This record gives sequence, structure tokens and C-alpha cells, in this order.
Amino acid sequence: MTLRARVLTAFVLSLAVACGESAPEKQRTSMDSIDWDAIDENDNGSQPEAEELIDVGALPIQDLRSSFGFHIPSGKHRSKGGGPGTLHFGTHPDRTVHFRAKFHQNAAYTTASSGNQSDWNKLLGITTNWIHKNSIRLGWAYNPSTKLIDLGFYGYIHKTRYMPKITSVPLETWVDCELHLWREGMSVTVNGQTTTINQDLHLSTWFPTMTWVLMTAYFGGDETAPHDIDVDVTDVREL
Repeated sequence: MTLRARVLTAFVLSLAVACGESAPEKQRTSMDSIDWDAIDENDNGSQPEAEELIDVGALPIQDLRSSFGFHIPSGKHRSKGGGPGTLHFGTHPDRTVHFRAKFHQNAAYTTASSGNQSDWNKLLGITTNWIHKNSIRLGWAYNPSTKLIDLGFYGYIHKTRYMPKITSVPLETWVDCELHLWREGMSVTVNGQTTTINQDLHLSTWFPTMTWVLMTAYFGGDETAPHDIDVDVTDVREL
């Protein structure tokens, strides 16, 4: 992004803040001081302690890549590299991202606390500037009982979190995925099975909304990765 475009985007974001489109001032945090896609995963459904803001003034905005080799190091939540990219700015956000994913053998894991085993991890996504307000990602978790990867809808709609399971798939198997976010809802499709939640995102009808593609893999949940985990993603494209 050019300096002129970055300044313009930051100015527009400041207008959005002034118009009440942001979280309270005390919740806004600089991008260089946080893991911006870290999310509190308490199973009781409680809201995260702080809503993380994508600070466009501090980001290296990236183009959408067609493939990723995500590596989550042992003891960490997030994969190295990646981040938000492909900014869209408009009053009628309607974005769909397709990709194929494969979870390698080292994506099998056992959490230190059995209560955290079913916590959703996250892969790719679409978000507004406030991830905990309106965003959709592919949820994934290893199930030791079935030795399969559970996949699901992991989304926030107007600050309410939804996490229904969609299906389960074997390790080392390519999975066809599609994420869709629009003004009145979100959907996740895995191997032709779709879960849709039709609810108003409460976006402004007159002030443009920024939306981004999240190009990340994230472990957790409450715990960090118990060992190195690798996930491959290919055929990434917007529809």
C-alpha cells in the first residue's frame, strides 16, 4: 500500500471511530503490541477481554496468496508470517474466500487439560476491523477419540460468538473449504456441507465498512501448541 493510500485509509478509519463504528477507546490497541488474532476461547462463551482492532496505519497490507505452508511452533499460538490482506472498502460488503486445506500428521495433539481438547483453533478468515465484532473463520480441532480433525463454523456476529461443528476429516487429506461474509450473515462450507447463520451484522448503511482476508493459522484456545503443527493451504482465491 502506498503512503498516500495508507494515510487515506487511516483517515477513513478515524472517521469511522468518530462515527461510533469502533470499540471503546480503552479497548483499541496498537497492532505492534498484540497478537491481533488471539481470541479468548473460554468454553463458557464469555466475551474476550479486549476487542482487537486491525490498525491499518501500522500494518504491512498484503496481497492474497494462492498457497500457504502454515507452521505453528511448539509453545506458540500463531503461525509465523501471514496477517490481514486484500482490503475491501464499501457499504455493501459481500466476500467469499475459497481454499483447500490439509492437516498433517503432527496436527494430532493432546492438550494438557482435557477440558481444552475441544477448543477451536482457527484457519484463514474474513473480518471487519474488529475481529471480535464481525468475523468468520474455519474452526478446527483434533479429536483423539476418532483420530479425526473436527471442522466447524467459527464466527462473531455483532459481538456474539457462534461455533457449530460441521464435519470431521482424516489427517493428510485435502479438504475443500469456503468462507462467506455479507451484511446479513455468514457461512462456512466444508466438502459441500454448509452451515449458515443469517443474522444482521449491524454494519452502517451509509458509512463504508472495511473488510479483510485473514491469512493465518492459530492454535487455541486457552493453550498453546503442545508441539510443532503444520497445515498446508492451497487454491486460495476470492469468488
